[in-house]
Amino acid sequence: MACVPLTSLMNTIQFEFLQPSPPVILDEDTSHMMNSFYRNLGFLLAFLEEFEKKPGNDDAAIKDLEAKIRDFAFSAEDEVQSNLAKIYLEAADKEMILSQNLQQVDEDAEMMLFLNLLQVHALPSDHESGSSHELISKIEDRMVGRRSELNTIINQLIRRPSIEHKVISILGMGGIGKTTLARRVYEEPLVVSHFDIRAWTTVSQEVNVRHILCNLLWSISRGMNTEGSTDDLAHKLRQRLMGKRYLIVVDDVWETGVWDHLARCFPESYGSAVLVTSRLEEIADYTTSGASNLHNLHFLDSNESWDLFCSHIFWKQPLCSKFNRIQRNIVDKCGGLPLAIVVAAGLLSRLSKVEELEKIEKEMSHLASTDIGEQCSRILIVSYNHLPHHLKACFLYLGVFSGHSEIPVKKLVRLWIAEGFVEKSVRDKELEEVGVGYLQDLISRSLVQIDKLKCDGQIKTCRMHHLLRVLCVRQARNEKLLYVEDDGFDMCNSSSKEACSGACRWLSFRSPKPENFDLCNSSVNKARSVLCLHNDEMPMVNDPKLVRFTLLRVLDLTSPLYNKGMYMSFENLSNLVLLEYLAFMSNRSLGFEGLDIALSKNQKLHTLVVWHSAAGWRPNYSLLPSTIWESPQLRHLEFRNCFRVEPPGIVKENLQSLYWLSIFHCTEEVISKIPNIKTLGIFCEGRLISDNAVSCNGASSLENLCHLNQLEALTIEAEYAIPKCISLPRINAFPGNLRELKLSKTYLPWKDIAAIAMLPGLEVLKLKMDAFYGPEWKPTEGGFQRLKFLLLINTDLKIWNAFDDEFPILEHLVLKHCENLEGIPTVFFNVTALKSIDLERCGQALSSCAKNIQQEQLDYGNNELKVLVRNPQTTYKQLTFYKGRHRKVVGGSCDSDSDEEPSQDFGEWLKLIDG
Repeated sequence: MACVPLTSLMNTIQFEFLQPSPPVILDEDTSHMMNSFYRNLGFLLAFLEEFEKKPGNDDAAIKDLEAKIRDFAFSAEDEVQSNLAKIYLEAADKEMILSQNLQQVDEDAEMMLFLNLLQVHALPSDHESGSSHELISKIEDRMVGRRSELNTIINQLIRRPSIEHKVISILGMGGIGKTTLARRVYEEPLVVSHFDIRAWTTVSQEVNVRHILCNLLWSISRGMNTEGSTDDLAHKLRQRLMGKRYLIVVDDVWETGVWDHLARCFPESYGSAVLVTSRLEEIADYTTSGASNLHNLHFLDSNESWDLFCSHIFWKQPLCSKFNRIQRNIVDKCGGLPLAIVVAAGLLSRLSKVEELEKIEKEMSHLASTDIGEQCSRILIVSYNHLPHHLKACFLYLGVFSGHSEIPVKKLVRLWIAEGFVEKSVRDKELEEVGVGYLQDLISRSLVQIDKLKCDGQIKTCRMHHLLRVLCVRQARNEKLLYVEDDGFDMCNSSSKEACSGACRWLSFRSPKPENFDLCNSSVNKARSVLCLHNDEMPMVNDPKLVRFTLLRVLDLTSPLYNKGMYMSFENLSNLVLLEYLAFMSNRSLGFEGLDIALSKNQKLHTLVVWHSAAGWRPNYSLLPSTIWESPQLRHLEFRNCFRVEPPGIVKENLQSLYWLSIFHCTEEVISKIPNIKTLGIFCEGRLISDNAVSCNGASSLENLCHLNQLEALTIEAEYAIPKCISLPRINAFPGNLRELKLSKTYLPWKDIAAIAMLPGLEVLKLKMDAFYGPEWKPTEGGFQRLKFLLLINTDLKIWNAFDDEFPILEHLVLKHCENLEGIPTVFFNVTALKSIDLERCGQALSSCAKNIQQEQLDYGNNELKVLVRNPQTTYKQLTFYKGRHRKVVGGSCDSDSDEEPSQDFGEWLKLIDG
């Protein structure tokens, strides 16, 4: 697909040569040639966009034309970026390099455009494509026509317990809604409260038993140690489940052998259950305990299909009868398959003219098939074909991620930026904001699914449906863009692996033992992205000298690597002058040696992420090289707080996020060097503050945060939870735009919360382990006026007071491991904005208190408030409500087996509590 290299190349040219004050300044003649070349690329891209909308583009001659444009685009991109690399390496004069090659490439572009136009005139004409408009699309999953199955499965889990654990299976073809139904069951409040432990894992065709076991263990307890063999992990999982009432969801099972391995990890336990989804009947029959526990999902009927379609589309004005009729015809062609209907809705939501709709209907008819699976696949292709070119590039790049993995949005957008897919000239918008907009566009078209939301409502992780990922990988591979080395996923046979990888732009390694692949192989020297994304250690090279990836933009080595006993160095990567994204895990095989040299020559790096592996950790590697700050485009610097780096000596205008900055570096001089920082982590080493010398220990330097006018999210973490390790700045010293504050192990007295309470724009407050100490949180009049999300974890707090005018718009309250807390302020009875109360490892008194708040809100007509109680403490405590400085005692208990009807709209806010 020519649109990917064309989009990337145009954005590169615009940023490097054509923007005001560009990094590379050209003389008048060379600049004129560059502008001419840029315009011709734009004409080619516009030609492709119109050309792909014409009928008959499956013809062999048309495919040949597309291939010629793609090959030209690849060649032109290689030429320009190779010359750019030479310029940054100062290997030759820039005007001489560019003028020698640019004229020929530009002439080739003009000839390609001319030949294309001649051939297009020979094609049958079609309606001119009209402009589409943006329509609003809700982001939450919707389920239509599965109410009976949902209620039946919930009853089987809760009201019909068995002595042995039962296995319930959901059977159906891909895209019919198995995972959606399982997720709704998994997140129902009654189900959440009923089970001591819940865990979820996705198997898929890419079978990796170790990864599955790690997912289950992490789902039970985030951050759990998962070192050891597969048998060790299986034993650990069984021990964690022993004696507990558990619910395990095993999604997308393809092999009985995988089930046999996992089944041994699930001990017999009264009331426990395993929920399995599969598209294979033999798997459902093999795993299910009893015919009544097998649920075979049917296709939606005509009315259900239309209801699902309407729930995913929004019209700003009434539609004419013809428009409505054509849409119904298109929905009928989806055959009752939910995924096809949702994707069709995403496509049609952007059409405003009958002519546009008729064109889609004609394409659907042309692709008609009696096989519903094939029909769904073809519908997905139609939706993909109608993506704008910049979104096609972004969509195809999703193929570098594993099919069953959560895709972190922050990382995804940064990768898109590094690859040049995000337009860099959108006025008044940061690159990251533009990239998130691209993702939201893909989501609104139902090509990408939201997985988790942040506590402020922004998207944290996303994922792809299996059928969409198959389309994505197949298209990217056919276009010579993507090479994947992955267990269980047939990318190319072993004899063609070298040819596949050598021709591809993106190399993704997700297998712990890549076969017949060597990063030293010169055939991969045109790669733009190399990503090693496996969780286990993986041997990647046979020689410490890596290939000269001159054109590389993305290098992700966050998998633990080892090099057959040899120690690798960045010194041989000093030619990566175009590298924009670097992430690596420092361990026994890869440290910081040579990193300073590599960074000193790089002018393009915008993201540097450094992790570390506990195994083989060497403390003397903890100091990062100060040459990090020499990259003028640096936007994101993130590393574990076990590392240290000297603060910047020059102003870093572009820096957006920094983890971590030592509290002893928070001087006015250092703060002035990061004026536009938006996300900042401050780490306090374990030094005590003397009573009479606060200014000498660095704590008072937090007063300098007032100079960070763009700061939106601030994290302050101490090494040890000890008194006087840190003190908060005065209220007027906090940044004026601060929206999110996270404190951990700061061990502040509760009286200091008053300064935080009066922050005018604070929307998210997370008080993690030992953030404050003391038995009582006293009220602050008029406090927390804008707060929407409040989290308390691991606190010794007993009494929580609040005035009636506090927390007026709080939406989400999360309390975890607050065993001593005796009650929730009565002000929350009257907070009509409250949407959720989440309790984990809290006393039954708090559970009853939350239920009473829910009931009183319901009495006032607010049926939006959801209460989630997980792993409640069994000890009954007297329930106490606080109002102002007075308290009243109310008795109560939490009955997890009540006959209350399960809530049906619980999933979205549940995702908010993660992160």
